[in-house]
Amino acid sequence: MAKRDGALTMELVTHPNDVLSQRSEKVEDFDQDLQDLASEMIRVMNEGGGVGLAANQVGALQRVIVVKNSDRTRDVVMVNPKLVKRSPKMREEHEGCLSFPGKRVWINRHRKVTVEFQTLQGEKKRILAVDFVAACVQHEIDHLNGKLIQRYYSNE
Repeated sequence: MAKRDGALTMELVTHPNDVLSQRSEKVEDFDQDLQDLASEMIRVMNEGGGVGLAANQVGALQRVIVVKNSDRTRDVVMVNPKLVKRSPKMREEHEGCLSFPGKRVWINRHRKVTVEFQTLQGEKKRILAVDFVAACVQHEIDHLNGKLIQRYYSNE
């Protein structure tokens, strides 16, 4: 992590950095540091052309993800996200990952998921994510658990 104009700046972590395969810790403090982390994650995701990012992808082992909404116009921050319900219907997704530049893989994801999370202020929320957003949430929660799309590659 570096500072730019006195502000914290983070860089995207790419494979094979070990932080990507580590499990993230639950966020307990909803403070300015968390706000700064979320802002940097959004910046890194958007600069990389991504649609989702987990905190360990910028080197922070905290349970925080950011994802684009369904029409990709808004960034949603989820702190301590947890999947509480998954539809039995699956959908095959052709996923990429900012931490694995140039790699894409077909993955079966639940078409709908219910996710509980906290906002940056600690407020508890529950949403139903469908299709694109559901896939993003599942992908980013996999990151928080140290699971990478690399496990889906047929040649690795």
